[in-house]
This record gives sequence, C-alpha cells and structure tokens, in this order.
Amino acid sequence: MNIRQLLTASAIYGVADMLVLGVGGFLLLPLYTRALPQAEFGAYVIVRANIEILGYVLTLGLLSAVSRLYFDHKKSGRPREYFNSILTAFFVILLVAAGLIALWGDPVWRLLAPSTPSQPYIWYSLAVAAVSFTAGLGSVWLRLDSRVNTFVTVQIIAAAALATAAWFNLIVLKLELSGLLIAFVIGYLPATAVLLFRIGTKLRPASADASDIRTSLVYGLPFVVSYVAFFLLNRFSVMTLQHHVPIDQIAIFGLAQQLALLITVVSQSFGKAMQPAVFGADAEHAPEVLRRSSRLFILLIFGAAGCVVMFSREIVQITAPAAYLSGLNILLVLLIAGFIYSLNLVSNTALEYHRRPKTAAAVSVVGAVMSVILGLALIPRYQLMGGAIATLGAYFATSLASHIMAYRLTRQSHFGQMGMTLAALCGLALLALWPGWQGMALPVAVVAKLAVVGTVFLAVFALYAPQRLAQIIMMLRRLYAR
Repeated sequence: MNIRQLLTASAIYGVADMLVLGVGGFLLLPLYTRALPQAEFGAYVIVRANIEILGYVLTLGLLSAVSRLYFDHKKSGRPREYFNSILTAFFVILLVAAGLIALWGDPVWRLLAPSTPSQPYIWYSLAVAAVSFTAGLGSVWLRLDSRVNTFVTVQIIAAAALATAAWFNLIVLKLELSGLLIAFVIGYLPATAVLLFRIGTKLRPASADASDIRTSLVYGLPFVVSYVAFFLLNRFSVMTLQHHVPIDQIAIFGLAQQLALLITVVSQSFGKAMQPAVFGADAEHAPEVLRRSSRLFILLIFGAAGCVVMFSREIVQITAPAAYLSGLNILLVLLIAGFIYSLNLVSNTALEYHRRPKTAAAVSVVGAVMSVILGLALIPRYQLMGGAIATLGAYFATSLASHIMAYRLTRQSHFGQMGMTLAALCGLALLALWPGWQGMALPVAVVAKLAVVGTVFLAVFALYAPQRLAQIIMMLRRLYAR
C-alpha cells in the first residue's frame, strides 16, 4: 500500500466515521455540556460507560467475527444468509438479556453506577446497545464490500439524524439525559435499516445456519474477554471515582476522556485502510505490507496526536464552559495515553492476520489488571489525576505486552520509532502548557503552534521515512506545478 492509497482510503473512511462517531462523541459536546447541567453531564458519562459494557456482553464478539470471517462466506456465494444467521443469533441473545435485566438489572446497575439511578436509564442503555450492534453490522457489511459511496451516504444521514434529534430533545423538549439517549437510538437507525434492506428476503430466523453461528461465536468469544478487559481498562477509573469525588467532577474527567478519543477515531480510520491490505495480501508479501504500513501508520497517528495535544486548550474552550478547563492537565495525560494505546493497532493487525484472537485477549487482560491495580492505588489519593495516570500506566502495559507478542510472531520491531514519537509527543504536551502561549494573540498562537507541530512531525518523518517524505514533496511539487 503506497502513501496515496493509504491517505485516500483513510480520508474517505475517516470523514465518514467522524460524521457519526465525531457528531455523537465530539462535535455535539458543546451542545451536551451547555444543555446539561454539569452533574447531569456526569451522569451521562456514567450511563455511557454502562452502555459500553452492556454492548460488549450483548454482541459476544460477533462484529469482530464477521469482519474476519465474512470473506469465506462471500466466496461461497452466501453473504446474505450469513448475516441472517448472525442477526438471528443476536435477537436471541437480546431476548435473554432483557429477561435477565428484568430480574437482576437493578442490583447490578447499583454496583456499576451507585451515583446514578437505574430507572429508566437501564432500559435506555439496553436499547442503545442493541441498535448500535445492528447499525455496526450494517456499516461493517458496506465497508467489507467496499461500498464507499453508500457507506458515506448512510453515515451522513445517521449523523444528521443524531444531531437533529439531540438538538430537538435537549433544546426544544428539554428532556435532558433521557432525550439524549433517545437521540442515540435514532442516530443508529439508518445503518440498521440498511442492514435489513440488504438482507431482504433472506431475513428468515427459522433458516439461520447453526454452524455459521457456532463458528462465529467460537471465533468471537475471545474478543468478549478483550472487550470486557477494554472496559476495565478505560472505564474502571470512572467507576472508582464515583466513590471519591462528586458527580460534577466526574463530568470533567468524562469530558477529558471523550476528547482523548479523538486520537482513537483517527487511528481507527487509518487502521481500516491498513488492515484490508494486510489481510488480503498473500503469505509471501504480507510481512512486507505489514512493515511498510505500520511505519507509515505510526507517523500519521503521531501527526494527528501532535495537533490535538498542541491545541488541547482551545479544544476544551470550544467544547465546554469555563469550569471544564480545570481538567486540561488530565486531558493531556489521557491524550498521551490514547496515543500509546492507538499504537496497538500495529500489533493487533499482526495478531489478527495470524489468527491469534486469544493472544490479543490475554494482552487485554494484562491491561485490565493494571488498570484495576493502579486505579485502586492512585484514585483514592490523587482523585481525577490519579485516574488519568492509572489509565496511562495501564495503556502502556497493554501496548508493551501486545507488541512483544506480535514481535514473537513477525520478528518486526517498531519500538524505536514508537519510542521516538512518544518522546516527541510528551515534549509537545509540555509546550502546550507553556504559559507563554496564553500571552499571545490568538492568531499568533495558532500559527506558532502549527509551526511547532509541523517542524517536529517533519523531523520525525525525515528520520524514519525519508523516502516517503521525498514522495510527498514530489507529489506536492507536481500539484503546485499544475
């Protein structure tokens, strides 16, 4: 995969993903933080965490299984039958989950979220988790079939539906958190409709193939361990903080977590362009494709992370009222943590290519254990900053373990490049806190920060990918000549 192909594919999928993930998670944050009182936004952070864990348990790794096993069924000419089987399995799981929630949902909710009432949020959470799976299944199908135009169109419609519903429910109807959760359900409906339309007449639960379901569950179940571990890795701090800080402080930590996901979204867009090239390569060329794509991925995600870090203060000021700016230091720590975790995509791609989901799950468990240990040790004493440092430490342990496992399989090492980019990003974080930025006029500060990020990025790029840099320069020259 060359630089132009990766950038083009990343741009297409990245823009489309940002429309849904960005609108729901970032672009509408100014609406959420201003329409909801700070304590109510803190409740939103907690409920979203519960939706995540419920979604992981409901899906049983089926989305990951579909992404990896779909092409086997496409080659045999029965893709719609396969999706019918997966959707049928999910409906059965959903009915069982609804029954269990009716019986034991309240005590489990109190354990996970003692500061937030279970009713009606537990049922809203089930609804959001359910439609997020069906929407994800529809989007994955379009992506796997390279239906780029349809994929982008659906994402635009979904983003518009979410934004409209959120604005109407929060501003016009003033439904607060309940209205926001209803808006999330509405936002997932377009991709769900696409899934049902594409299955069409093949949507027959009675004709679901048990072998398809069994194979997908066997492949996907190790990912459930990874998902639960990922939940503990990311959300254990929120669970623990509920016992040590007021809910309005959780709002500050939750906003920082949400903004830190900017790096994750960007890395996923690059990864969705990189992984098909690796998975589709033959055994002879796959190692070289993985090596070249990984080096380029690390540089690109570093450039994106550097920009977010340098403009972190401005991002917070645009996103939320002034009271949230006290969490700037927490945001910077979480941004660095997010960059470290995003580097896992390199090693995870290698593990998935070699069909090692159990290894990936074991690595996630390592990170989850570290998150619990560090969270229990640091949060009672250092509270919000303790939660951020615990996340950073857990991410670092996860990333290190993942890359060691991948190195044992591929004998490809990217530790030097990753260490250099991490050190450079930490330097940018210190510059972002430099008081001198605050004394500058806004246009001057913006230009200065862009110059710093550009200089650092070009220096790292020239060190680790001089040939790629020369290609980009030549491409820019040709564009300028035209």
